[in-house]
Amino acid sequence: MKNPVLVFAGLAVTGALVLTGCSTEPEDTTAGGAITSTSVQDVADTSTNSGDTTSTNGEVQYDDLDIKEMDTAVDGAAAVNVTLADGASSSDSGVSVDGDTVTITSGGTYNLSGSLTAGSIVVDAPDEDVTVILDGVDVTAAGVGAFNVVDAKNVVVYLADGSENSLSDADGAAVDESDDDAPNAAVYSTADLWFAGTGSLSVSGVNDGITSKDSLVITAGTISVTAGDDGVRGKDHLVIRDGSLTVDAGGDALKSDNEGKSDDPAAVVGVIWIEGGTIDLKAGSDAADAARQVTINGGDLNIAAGDDGLHSDGVLRIDGGSVNISESYEGVEGAYMYLSGGDVVVVATDDGINVAGGTDSTADVTTNTTPDTPADAASAGLAPAGDMPGGGDMPVNGMRPEGMPERGAMPGDGTRSERPGGDSELPGEAGPAMSGSNSGDPHAAVTVATDLSAVTVTALEDGGFGGPAEGDNGDRFLEISGGTYVIDTQSDGIDVNGSMTMTGGTVVVTSTSDNSQGALDVDDTFTITGGALAANGAAGMAVGPEAGAQGSLGIIFSSALPAETVITITDSSGADVGSFTTTEVSQSLVFSSDQIIAGTDYSVTVGGSVTGDSIGGLTVDGSVSGGDAVGTITAE
Repeated sequence: MKNPVLVFAGLAVTGALVLTGCSTEPEDTTAGGAITSTSVQDVADTSTNSGDTTSTNGEVQYDDLDIKEMDTAVDGAAAVNVTLADGASSSDSGVSVDGDTVTITSGGTYNLSGSLTAGSIVVDAPDEDVTVILDGVDVTAAGVGAFNVVDAKNVVVYLADGSENSLSDADGAAVDESDDDAPNAAVYSTADLWFAGTGSLSVSGVNDGITSKDSLVITAGTISVTAGDDGVRGKDHLVIRDGSLTVDAGGDALKSDNEGKSDDPAAVVGVIWIEGGTIDLKAGSDAADAARQVTINGGDLNIAAGDDGLHSDGVLRIDGGSVNISESYEGVEGAYMYLSGGDVVVVATDDGINVAGGTDSTADVTTNTTPDTPADAASAGLAPAGDMPGGGDMPVNGMRPEGMPERGAMPGDGTRSERPGGDSELPGEAGPAMSGSNSGDPHAAVTVATDLSAVTVTALEDGGFGGPAEGDNGDRFLEISGGTYVIDTQSDGIDVNGSMTMTGGTVVVTSTSDNSQGALDVDDTFTITGGALAANGAAGMAVGPEAGAQGSLGIIFSSALPAETVITITDSSGADVGSFTTTEVSQSLVFSSDQIIAGTDYSVTVGGSVTGDSIGGLTVDGSVSGGDAVGTITAE
């Protein structure tokens, strides 16, 4: 990825990661420790903009998930020993053996070792807590479900220290679609399922890898999952506290897709909650997909996704940790988004951060309105397919291009929302007049400057043009109050079908030179009162914030600047207050920091060079030399 360099002279910005949600010390470090919700609740109570279950955005806190407290420490000496062997498995009390199906029928702790080439481990102990120690287990199922929890109260899978374990479906096995409780994963549970211990586990599923129909909690261990469809799924909740998790999935890597419980309408489900661990995700679809909420308080995530890196139909919050999305169609997507911490890098072929989807109102953030096919969408009155810029079919509202996973239909009729400076327009029609050579036409050809000294600058007028809105955005929003976000995209860097506010943090956006896209695209109100923002890209759809407590500059260049051009902003005293080095051909820069004062003139220089220590593309107290002065802009 090509990282932009943003330099501020005299601007204090914190480069350290905000690692919130640290877990408490385990009671028994050799056993994985006791699991409580204390640490994550502390984070929720102190994090910026924390909501509650009755807030307008529908956001929930960890305690609202009602995850049971489980002591995952084990006493190996008191465990019932079970030896697995083809046609000759053996055990003491609490276990029955039928051919190569070994079934645990009573609560307690069981230590398993050995192998089965066409068998399964079954837990069928109604209303009982069961701990299964895997200590050198290698099981391949006869079909689907090498480890199958038919019935239990809670099940802990403990990975013995130093052990290597493997659980796999049979090659070519088929899921029994006629039975809702039939295993659809190599590790399948109808009860709450916990993973603990310091050993390792390899899981291979022809459909899903690991699935719990209730809550799935990973507290420790080294777990590797390969799956034809979804990798790790907790239908009610998926919680990752610590450990090492690697997933390679044909569908979603992490998933929590329950939209509600018929027997408990007040239950909070469909939540992915990550507060620690090292997590490497490769997905054919979304790397993380939740029906209600995704929360990241900590951990180290590396993501390569065919569709979204992080996706929530409702709320998406990042409070801390490190998130590196190296491949995605859209990087981070949700309907109601809080970015208040963390160190995040996004590479996307479409939008880097996208506030969209969900519903018009947060009263029901999990309503699913996905049309099955374009024909279904057309019959529902959605827009027909058109032409994508550069060729290809334009998806109907809310659907991906051919070959990409479908997403829920978006509200609206394809017209733009009202925006300062112009009337609503359909995509492709001329918008409000823009300064610069493109004259506001998003399809105008880009002329790249060959002589930087001949470039002139004008101010972005009336907040800019932006792209076509989806229609009624309801109360969707993006709030940025902390963290560092570096975005590299071939479409809109930040696309907000709703409102955007920024009160802190650092955001650096490099967008495309395509005039039909913009570094920033905000349909409704866009305000900045704190933090640092530098967003550059094309001029045809450029958008800047409204005049506010913190000044900002919207700069349009008469010709596009070549890649690797340094743009420097200087105040009236001659001090450099910010520099940005382009990594793509670009014609606009939106810049805001606490060094920019509304109503004050700033000089713009292009060219030259910049030096200094860089932290994620940001350099404090850098040194700039050379360049050509090309004009003056008044901050708003």
